[in-house]
Amino acid sequence: ADAGKITFTPAAGYKFDTDLVLTDPIRPGYTFLGWTLTSGETTETIASVEGKTTLTAKKYTDAITLTAQWKANEYTVTLDGVGATKPGTASFKVTFDSPLTLEGLILPEKEGHKFLGFATADGVFYIDAAGKSLVSVWDIPENTTLYAKWEVLSYKVTVNATNAEIYLN
Repeated sequence: ADAGKITFTPAAGYKFDTDLVLTDPIRPGYTFLGWTLTSGETTETIASVEGKTTLTAKKYTDAITLTAQWKANEYTVTLDGVGATKPGTASFKVTFDSPLTLEGLILPEKEGHKFLGFATADGVFYIDAAGKSLVSVWDIPENTTLYAKWEVLSYKVTVNATNAEIYLN
């Protein structure tokens, strides 16, 4: 995943007379962990604390590069069977920006209907009728519900009613 960078390039060195406090950046689907500071041959990790990262006051003689460190968030995907007569898997965990793996997924069944897949509330399909992922990586940065989409089965019945009685239930 891409990491943000900030570079200070002083001509004759750069001195922080006081601590430099950076507000944590925001990236949807990720948690900011802190910065990796590189200056010349030196590399150090500076952790984020309560939404801020503090660079301790000192003199740097080489350019300073701060590289943001991120961790992809984990979310819960709830599967709504929308009237399924035989429910399938209720929910599973996903990691943002990672492949959607669906091993062990149990698909729902609904009497008189054909299962088409699971989609968001606005109709974007993420799982097909065979239970396979339709996306290369998970791209919704929050807990989400996917809804079963169904097609009503229809049947054509031809009846030769000559001398026959027909009862429909």
